[in-house]
Amino acid sequence: MRKTQHEKILECLRNPLNRDKDGWVGLPVILDLHVSQYGRAVNDLRNGKTANKKAYNIENKTEWIGGIRHSWFRLVSDVEEQVELGFVGGGRR
Repeated sequence: MRKTQHEKILECLRNPLNRDKDGWVGLPVILDLHVSQYGRAVNDLRNGKTANKKAYNIENKTEWIGGIRHSWFRLVSDVEEQVELGFVGGGRR
């Protein structure tokens, strides 16, 4: 069975070979997945609009380097895990 676009992106963000020392994955790595509308797929993952209905905490950052905009994404954790640990809904318990 073929992987969904959401599964491809999530797997990419989880793969330690794709991440720098701080856990960031560069946009070119994500673009290499050939996922059309990667931004929509990342937003779906953040909002639980996927087959498994789980929401994931995915951060992004951009920097201008030599006049060129560079983007990175990082999977922090899934939101359910953060709720269990007390990081969502009023801060750490």
